[in-house]
Amino acid sequence: MAVGTQIGNYSLKRKLARGGMADIFLATRPGQDGEQLFVVKMILPERLRDPQALKLFLGEARLAKMLRHPNIVQIVTLDRIDNYFYIAMEYVAGETLHAMLLRAAQRKLRISPRQCAAIVRQACQGLAYAHELTAPDGQPLKIVHRDISPSNMMLSYNGCVKLLDFGIAAARIRRAGFPQGKALGKRGYMSPEQCRGNDVDLRSDIFSLGVVFWELLAGGSLFSTLPAEQMSAAILSGQVERPSRYCPGLDTAIEEVVMKALQVDRQRRYQSALQMEAAILQAVPDLPGEQELAQMLRELFSADQELRSRRGECGEPIDLETLLFDDLQAQPPPRHPLQRPQAAFLSPFTKVFLLLVALLLGAAMALLLWASTPDRTPAPAPGPAVDNLLGTLQVDSSPRGADITIDGRATGKTTPATFTGLPLDRRLQVTLSKDGFRTWTGTVMLENDISRRMYTMLQRAGQ
Repeated sequence: MAVGTQIGNYSLKRKLARGGMADIFLATRPGQDGEQLFVVKMILPERLRDPQALKLFLGEARLAKMLRHPNIVQIVTLDRIDNYFYIAMEYVAGETLHAMLLRAAQRKLRISPRQCAAIVRQACQGLAYAHELTAPDGQPLKIVHRDISPSNMMLSYNGCVKLLDFGIAAARIRRAGFPQGKALGKRGYMSPEQCRGNDVDLRSDIFSLGVVFWELLAGGSLFSTLPAEQMSAAILSGQVERPSRYCPGLDTAIEEVVMKALQVDRQRRYQSALQMEAAILQAVPDLPGEQELAQMLRELFSADQELRSRRGECGEPIDLETLLFDDLQAQPPPRHPLQRPQAAFLSPFTKVFLLLVALLLGAAMALLLWASTPDRTPAPAPGPAVDNLLGTLQVDSSPRGADITIDGRATGKTTPATFTGLPLDRRLQVTLSKDGFRTWTGTVMLENDISRRMYTMLQRAGQ
């Protein structure tokens, strides 16, 4: 289908992408306030003769059209013109999280942990709606997205997160004719059960969202830059570096949300998107709103980029790389893959080198001062700067009333509690114990005199 063609009420303006079985166009449609922008997806003519492809295309459209939520891209039209089947969906003026991460890396900037948490919280709201959607007969549809990744999540210039592409979503009404035992989705964001080709449920999306959360905090890829033969093994191993290694000063409570979402055993993950959202709200009570997220996006890109996005004048074709049918075939790697984040710690060699340089400079300065000072009498040594060597830690839990032990010593306090005068630049081991609940142990490092907060949700014994 050529640009400039009229399809129903839509005029095709620009080709955005070609998937394995569908073309994607930017289109306009007359509205009360002038022309409105939409994205139109058309099944390729050569695929119209494939009954399974047509069935999947129509199944995708019908399923997606049922999803009406502010955090999910809305399907507006499902129609057929002559022999062309197409769907039209809302156009989002914004950037994918993949583009955001690339831009931040290029500018050597970080998205703040609070803003990362706010983005993931909105995604949780969209997923919770989809996971709990029921059919007209009241039966749960059991929708699972199966392809949560940074390129399938957008942040609009109004500060609203949008989930894209429920194209490979598994639902009760679509099981017939749907490929079984096949790992669909982007490999670097698959859950362990997806990697094994097992049946998935909503907790698979929780794992994938945990990968996205990790990457937002760390500023780079978790699994997807690994060689293909190592990627699944890494996901299945459960050996995940903590994002605080790449995000210094990350609040332990936020980190615990990520690590729980990334559990290999889905029984140990959050059991719903609502649970994960609640944990985020407890970890960050003062989450940024849409206005702050919109401002962050503008600062990360530019006012000109926002204007072009709102006009549909993107600098390059939008990377809609899954859109159902790409995932039924071999996927090429993304044009601009995310890189592995750099650890926020210096290597031992670098530390030793810098220490020697500092000692030499110090000795040289001392010699110069000694040579230029008539009075050789040493000044009295200043007293220790105790205030600069101490930190503050707030410890809380749900439920509260847990006994707190720090570095193996009972404090005599229960949650919530605040501890002052703690040493800096040393890992502290904090243990919480409460009758009827599993003992919890975590570590934290205080790096300055800014108060840090630890929060965890205790699990009942036997669960």
